Amino acid sequence: MGDSTTLKVGQKVLALGNPLRLQNTLTVGIISSLGRTIQTESGELVDNIIQTDAAINPGNSGGPLLNAAGEMIGINTSIFTIGGGNIGIGFAVPASTIRRVVDDLIRYGRVLRPWLGISGYTITEDLASALNLPVRRGILVAQVQKGSCADQAGIQGATEMAVLYNERILIGGDIITDVDGKPVSSREELRLALEGKRPGETARVTLYRGRNKMEKTMPLVERPQRSFRF
Repeated sequence: MGDSTTLKVGQKVLALGNPLRLQNTLTVGIISSLGRTIQTESGELVDNIIQTDAAINPGNSGGPLLNAAGEMIGINTSIFTIGGGNIGIGFAVPASTIRRVVDDLIRYGRVLRPWLGISGYTITEDLASALNLPVRRGILVAQVQKGSCADQAGIQGATEMAVLYNERILIGGDIITDVDGKPVSSREELRLALEGKRPGETARVTLYRGRNKMEKTMPLVERPQRSFRF
């Protein structure tokens, strides 16, 4: 497995797979961009993605993206398309991410990820104006799960309920605006900000409580494993 952390835009790459059931097809291209963030069909954001113009079509997913030395630097995962076929915009998960996931699976049987443990609302201009919030972006925390990262950091959920746009919403909770100095504007961006971190580490969270700005050190913990009864 190659080192995906040293890749450069313009570097030659090769995509191997079975596009349209044509087995062992090899295509050649370059790295078009690094550090892309893409959205999956389920709406989740995935960051640190490699973009390539090497031809990738249905059937390539799961195949390796290789460097000129034949080392795997990523796994082809998706394309941007208009009509269903390749238009020169393909994406691959980098080897650095694959290595971390595989190591966790081998060692623990699961991927270790921090358990944020909040529910809340993405702050829009309309929501900020209607509730007279001190900021125009961030996440308004509604509920905090006991024992989670947010709970251990002392992040607080809603204190009351209000009716807005004919819907009941929970208000009065903390507003999270940044994680480790990086702005976050939705729960998905908040999850993404913690993606590279592991349980046992910490994150610095900037938030508003009322109109008071403060910072919290958030210990990162893993979601407790479920126990099953038979």
